[in-house]
Amino acid sequence: DGRNVGESYIIGLGNYTGGELMIWDKDDKNPVKHDIRNKFLKFNGSEYFHETQPFKGERYTLVFFNV
Repeated sequence: DGRNVGESYIIGLGNYTGGELMIWDKDDKNPVKHDIRNKFLKFNGSEYFHETQPFKGERYTLVFFNV
């Protein structure tokens, strides 16, 4: 993600539970969970630390980004 330029779009697809995208602020504090199941989310993955929360089931993730 460090080579990304600008904002990215992400969406989670499939039959799963959990798997939220956790995104921290610029100071790597104050994490916020985002439900991306069947919903697009726009965020800057090159500037904000992020990770996927644990999930159960079958999950596919599409990420659209610029390089």
